[in-house]
Amino acid sequence: MPTSQLDKDSLVYTTCEGYIETKGKYKRSRRWLSLLPYFADLQKEADTRFSQIKAGLGISTLAHEPYPGLALWLNETISYVRDFSLRFTPEEHIELVLFAYTVVVEPDIEAVVIDKAIELLNEIIEGKRINRKDVTIPWRPVFDLYCKLLFKEDERPINVEGLHDVIIGLREIFPLTATKEILDEIRPYIAVFDTSMERFMHLFSVFIPLKMSAEEHERYGAGLWFDELWHFFIFAEMNSSWEAELPAIFASLAFHCPGCIDWSSKHTVIFSKLLRSMNLPVRSGSGVAGDGAATANGAQKTAAKWIVWMLGGTDNSAEIHTLRLIRCLESFVHPLQEGGHTPVLRTFFYKLVQEMAHRIRIERVCKKTRSHVPNDMRLTDHNIETFVTAVLPSALFLIFSTDEHKESYQTIRFLSFIAPQLVLPKVLDLVYPSLSTLTSPHRLKQSLECLVACCVPLVRDNGGVEYENFVNCSKDWIKEMRQNAEEMGQVSYAIPMPLRCKKKSKKVSSNDFGEGERRKPLRCHVIVLLEAMVNAIDINDVDKTSLAFTLITRFFTLIPIIDCSGALKMEKYKGLSVEEKELCKITSRLPRIVDLFITRIFALITELSASRPKSSAACLGSICELAPEAAEGVDETRLKKDIQSAANALLKNCSADIVEAVTRKIFLFVSTSEFENRLAVELTCALISECIYVNPRKYLPMFLRHVTHGLSQLITEETLQTAVLDPSTMWYVMLGSTLFYVPAKFIIQNTEQFTQLHKQLLSFKCRIAYEASGRKLGKRLIIRS
Repeated sequence: MPTSQLDKDSLVYTTCEGYIETKGKYKRSRRWLSLLPYFADLQKEADTRFSQIKAGLGISTLAHEPYPGLALWLNETISYVRDFSLRFTPEEHIELVLFAYTVVVEPDIEAVVIDKAIELLNEIIEGKRINRKDVTIPWRPVFDLYCKLLFKEDERPINVEGLHDVIIGLREIFPLTATKEILDEIRPYIAVFDTSMERFMHLFSVFIPLKMSAEEHERYGAGLWFDELWHFFIFAEMNSSWEAELPAIFASLAFHCPGCIDWSSKHTVIFSKLLRSMNLPVRSGSGVAGDGAATANGAQKTAAKWIVWMLGGTDNSAEIHTLRLIRCLESFVHPLQEGGHTPVLRTFFYKLVQEMAHRIRIERVCKKTRSHVPNDMRLTDHNIETFVTAVLPSALFLIFSTDEHKESYQTIRFLSFIAPQLVLPKVLDLVYPSLSTLTSPHRLKQSLECLVACCVPLVRDNGGVEYENFVNCSKDWIKEMRQNAEEMGQVSYAIPMPLRCKKKSKKVSSNDFGEGERRKPLRCHVIVLLEAMVNAIDINDVDKTSLAFTLITRFFTLIPIIDCSGALKMEKYKGLSVEEKELCKITSRLPRIVDLFITRIFALITELSASRPKSSAACLGSICELAPEAAEGVDETRLKKDIQSAANALLKNCSADIVEAVTRKIFLFVSTSEFENRLAVELTCALISECIYVNPRKYLPMFLRHVTHGLSQLITEETLQTAVLDPSTMWYVMLGSTLFYVPAKFIIQNTEQFTQLHKQLLSFKCRIAYEASGRKLGKRLIIRS
């Protein structure tokens, strides 16, 4: 929100100085805690609390009191870590890990204490902030405990799933020699045609460390077991219960040590087996290629991880096989080919794109992880663009699947962040026609969901990055909509018109631009789409209206709602680019868009206020009823949330002139309206709250005078004694209760008016009015105390 719009006295100014001072002292602390005004007191409390925890753990151990003493302090440690993260020194972190590990492997101790120690270990090793260089722990004790619990040799009710997760984290601090020792222990279980093979594969996947350098893997890690497991992977038949463990192991190896294994000679086998795990229909759907067991165990995530981390390097074999796999799957995700395989492929593409975004973040964004991938293995811009170009057609097909799963839209979202110059034009080519199509109205919801997922990259697309390869929209949609609006006599060029009225325009392709020429940024489309979404608000289509409000809220949050057209006449901004001048020109539409948006909200509230009569004296959902929750449905609740969110986003991110205009318009609406329907009243109260929040000093007295004056006109001796108030009086009671949701100092500054309002609200004999007023006043008094 612009600082000028806020009352500076209502702000609390904080810095991260406390976090910076203690950053090197502790293993990890929560940065946001340093923004609290009482951070110093919080630090003292945390120090005292951790000192008590250390003393409690030591005393209960020396006193040989596992339960309840040790269990109690382990639980306090868990609570401390969840509140303050790893707020202790690295030495204390290591001691805490060793202590909890000792408790877990202690043979004669209650199961409840072990469970608490397992839970603590899960909390303090979750961040991977401890490694083999810091400390090593013996593998044998936890191996014996896990085997006894897994194979029912130990009957104690210990959380085996939690212990499994702990071992996955602890195995990275086993000694380097642990791999050979564990292999010697589990190799006797190898029997391909016996169930003992399951035991071998499971213990291998749980205990064998994979996070090593390439040199360490050659001597202590994969060099000892890779050829053996690859042999099993090649010759394992479908339907084997342990086959799914092998791809997970290889995928983890490719992730933890990229380039450790040369996969190029193995790509044909790998991608053939991955393709067989997709449950694809064959013979016109009469059969399925695959057993489905691997799919049920999460093979999509494993396959995606393995594929992504094989990419890169001088050999492009992995990229070639990946493109072949994607092209093979593309026909199966077409809406006409929808079937039981569609959810499997949808999840696979989602995980594939998600893992690609994860790898790009590791290589290019996070400074601490950039060295994770060797320089010769890192992805180039060409690799990324080739990947996005191959996946995008399948992702667009999945948008229109009948299940309308969120994974489809999230796939487009990841792609738009990875390569906006390739994805955003395709999304716009979907959205604009669907806004006004008469032949395929069902496409609108999917297209808008897709736009919701891509709105952040769309707003960011300012032309600051020059792309060597890019695509353009099939049409100049802004120009075409302006021309159509002018031909149809419309004031706004952003109102979508039926496609049949549009003139054919020449399609633009990337070939129309010379090599290296800068593409036109797409952020101007945001304002055009914003106005189109305002026009899309329709009470008769709640799903479309809800999506429109979602987009409106996001656009209001992401862009400043300010008319910048005046900058074109200022000497200071003569150096603006052509695109920036066009953007400034389009922002002149923002005040009218806001005005239209507020008008649409008023129309919605008025339409929602129309209720069916319950009797000759009351309506369903009336504010005069005792059970308001029974009259509100799912759609009404969703609309109420959407309208309030959109109004909040608008008023927090617009200019002073627009705030003034919106507030005056809302005040005029409130002062000239009166609703009996509870939903309409709550929406009106929400609008009042948002206006007052922007500038309580200026706008609170205006609404306060209106409410107190209205109540003074309606309160009589007869009204005070009435058991059921009339709707007019209840209208002002509800509005008056809302005004107490302001900072305390403004209540003090208007003590006389608030005292009068307080007495008026609590003077009614009507139970509904008294409870409504008392409930809201009580909440505010609790907050003030």
